[in-house]
Amino acid sequence: MREMARQLVKQTGSSYILPTDDGADAEGLASADTIPTTHLPALIATLTTLSRPTVVILESFDLFATHARQALLYCLLDTAQACHAHSDSQANEGTSKRCGIAVVGVSTRMDTLNLLEKRVKSRFSGRLIRVSPPSSFEEYVGVAKTILQASLTSEEILEVDEEEELEEWSSSWNQSIATFLSNKETNRVLKDLFSLRQDIRTLCQVLLEPVMSLSPNSPALTAASLRQSFDAQIGPPPFAYLRGEPRMRHAKPTISADLLALLDLSYPCLSLLIATFHIANTGHDTFNFEMLWNNFSRQVERTGSMPVMVNGASVGMIKVPREVMTGAFENLVALKVFQPIGPASSNISKPFVKYRCAAQRGDIVEAVEKSGNLKLKSWLKRGGVE
Repeated sequence: MREMARQLVKQTGSSYILPTDDGADAEGLASADTIPTTHLPALIATLTTLSRPTVVILESFDLFATHARQALLYCLLDTAQACHAHSDSQANEGTSKRCGIAVVGVSTRMDTLNLLEKRVKSRFSGRLIRVSPPSSFEEYVGVAKTILQASLTSEEILEVDEEEELEEWSSSWNQSIATFLSNKETNRVLKDLFSLRQDIRTLCQVLLEPVMSLSPNSPALTAASLRQSFDAQIGPPPFAYLRGEPRMRHAKPTISADLLALLDLSYPCLSLLIATFHIANTGHDTFNFEMLWNNFSRQVERTGSMPVMVNGASVGMIKVPREVMTGAFENLVALKVFQPIGPASSNISKPFVKYRCAAQRGDIVEAVEKSGNLKLKSWLKRGGVE
């Protein structure tokens, strides 16, 4: 409410709010620590008397629904509904003109409407627009470019005395951003972040630290500062060795000799990792060895019946004994790629203990690509990975 009052005073130059008992005007009210609840209806009512329509944007809309009686939401939505009814009934009667008001709520919760009281929900228009994060890495990089680039309008440039210097800086900054985003290490960091989470807010948090560290001696963003920010806030990929990349690249302690010997994962290990993709697609986030073994066996049986051969060799999956797959599973457990979701129990046999895959999908995809095994690549694509 203080922000609404401040913007009203700034944009109109007039006080639309009744003074308080101690004589404070709207300007003082806008900067006060609290606004009396008696001013709430009066402030919102003034929005319809302005010379142009008003759009009220409420970020974290779900948090307003947790307020007692949801007074702010009720007043805003009731005013918007009253404006709509007034425009329909009084359009041709020559009464005083009232400008409209639109209320836009932004929230990350899908159940926000369920939090609204009945009287508030009845005044909601029911219009919902669902947005999703970027679906491809190219779109993700495009969003990062939009965030970082300087888009100054002609009015903003004219307000500065050094107009030519500002235009020159804007051009050089945008050029440095293009160079920064085309850097291979930068793309590697953004791919790690994209495979972990496509949330734009997380992207902004990771980009904030490199921007804040800029100085006259270091005026351009660097891949090293982005990597440092990523490692500090998100952490390095815990299974970078799946790609054949030592963790020394992340300035973290070096991996042990046992892990260095496993830079190239075996065919059974990769098969088990791919099986986790297919199980996740069925809605199961957890699994046990028996589930992975059955998934692998069905794939072997399915591809083994294909009467197709390339250079005299079958395109089907290679059959692996159960004992070998059990050893590969235990190997991944030892590497903490597969992690148990609960304490060990004597009542559950070993093949049925539940695990989850802690490796990121991007790491697994690159590990399969690195192996060059066409049979595994084909099976991976059937799991929805392009």
